[in-house]
Amino acid sequence: MKKVILLLLPIILFGKGDDEVDYVGLASILIRDGHYDRALETLQEVDLDSNSTDKMRFYTLRGVIHMKKENYYSAISDFEDSFFYGKNERKIRVYIAKGYFTTKNYDRTILALNMVPEIYINDPALISMKAQSHWKLGEKEEALETISFGISRFPDFANFYKQKFFYLIDLKLFQEAKTVGLKFLELGEPDAEDYLGIGNAFRRSGDLDEALKFLQIAQLKFPNSARVLIEMGHVYIDKDQLLSAAQVFEKASLLDNKYSQEASELYRRVKRFYHTLYLNAKIIDQKEKFKQRMALYLELGHFESAAAMEVGLSRIGLLEDENIRYALAFALSKIGKYDASEKHLKYITNSSLFKQATQLRASMADCRVDMWKCEL
Repeated sequence: MKKVILLLLPIILFGKGDDEVDYVGLASILIRDGHYDRALETLQEVDLDSNSTDKMRFYTLRGVIHMKKENYYSAISDFEDSFFYGKNERKIRVYIAKGYFTTKNYDRTILALNMVPEIYINDPALISMKAQSHWKLGEKEEALETISFGISRFPDFANFYKQKFFYLIDLKLFQEAKTVGLKFLELGEPDAEDYLGIGNAFRRSGDLDEALKFLQIAQLKFPNSARVLIEMGHVYIDKDQLLSAAQVFEKASLLDNKYSQEASELYRRVKRFYHTLYLNAKIIDQKEKFKQRMALYLELGHFESAAAMEVGLSRIGLLEDENIRYALAFALSKIGKYDASEKHLKYITNSSLFKQATQLRASMADCRVDMWKCEL
């Protein structure tokens, strides 16, 4: 390519006269060779006031450069100027439509595509773009009609079914959505994100059983995806099947340890306390680990173990949390360490906790008088 450019340079540079450089021609070759920045710099040398300048070609080339550099507003402006100066290449309308779509000007996207129907109806990506533009404008019937038209012309184009699936879910047409979603999975090459999207859509719609079916298939296809497991776990939580949710979160924690906290908490909620302790030990976030462990010890009645956490709680700054400070004071009171408990209670200022602290003080006062009234 470099040899070709060298051979053409005399013609490019001096083709218009002995001392006149054809910057537009040079820019065209630079664009073809992928040198967009250099091409743009070259076009800056063009004299737009000269009668000999091909303005139509100038604006077309600059529009192409801006499009390649993803400067869509500038690209649209240049393409429109190229039409003003006589450009009649209909493919440029497609560039303009893509620019409008990317800049979220959906009315203009549709208008640009309607001006070249013979092009867009033969391109599934453009049909999809038009349908989505209608959808974004709230023209849902037109969007469905457009996507159905696309399916009739390109029945094996998988993304049409994916697009239509989400439209139908939004319209709460769940049974039809299921059929369309299955068609997408049959025709396309869905990845974990696609299954997640379909499963989550059914979950949001309230059809939890259908969501679970999709996610279980996804888990078999993508056994190393923690996100699929987590989405499945949330469906189990929505179904109030907390033990199943806990087991799924635990599987996810083997793939990504950050899920140990959620798995541990779910086991705590179903009173599988010793398994909770096992998972609690794997939690990396020390504050979350200590908070959960304190709650667990209190629930198990292991007050000695809870009281023994005092130094650790202080070291990581958790005693600034009045809920944790009260929990520690309560544990200390249960093992007869009333003075130590009182030391923490005096820092309680929260109104709801203050009432509980007052009651705990009264209980400890009774215990000091008659220890047999207290369960140590």
